[in-house]
Amino acid sequence: MSKLDYVISYETMLLEPADHPEYLTKITDKNKGIIYSKRTAKSLINESALTYHYSVKGHLEIVKNKYPTMKKIPLMVNPTLSILMIPTTSPNQSSCKWLNFIQIDQYRPTKKQTKIRFRNGEDVILPISY
Repeated sequence: MSKLDYVISYETMLLEPADHPEYLTKITDKNKGIIYSKRTAKSLINESALTYHYSVKGHLEIVKNKYPTMKKIPLMVNPTLSILMIPTTSPNQSSCKWLNFIQIDQYRPTKKQTKIRFRNGEDVILPISY
């Protein structure tokens, strides 16, 4: 495994697929702005959790055991810092975006979408339905 090019942190706001020939993930970071990674969002989540000595695989096993019908399971990256990544669709879909729960200030449904306001005042509209 090569060195991780980005570690999800408290300041991470959003992971989304990159529309780029070389990079796979576009990262929105509160302090660093837009960053691109050659890794998938799921890979960044899994490897970042391991950096914090936490296991996404173990977390998934516990959640699936307790809530067997739950879909779009949020993934804990670091329980100490409350870094919890929430998928916008099935994580198996290539269009899945991941929101850092701790960076969400408010959200408002609008038709078939949801307006997310982050703690720094930035807004994003995502195709999330209720």
